[in-house]
Amino acid sequence: MKHLSLKKITALLLFSALSVTGLKADIQTLTLLGGHGSQGDESQYTEFTKDGGETWQKAYLTGWHPWGFATGTNS
Repeated sequence: MKHLSLKKITALLLFSALSVTGLKADIQTLTLLGGHGSQGDESQYTEFTKDGGETWQKAYLTGWHPWGFATGTNS
């Protein structure tokens, strides 16, 4: 009887799991718009959900972001 190494067993289990679940994912897109206004103002273009999309609420402008701002925006 041939013995399999731990690496081979792990690889076989991983391959089996991936072949069952598949690697295909639906393409998703996200459009981010910069805002213009004062910190705390509601964004006229951006909404958010906390319940998986059942209800939506206006997002608030933060006035600051570590990556900077989109051209022509300040929040």
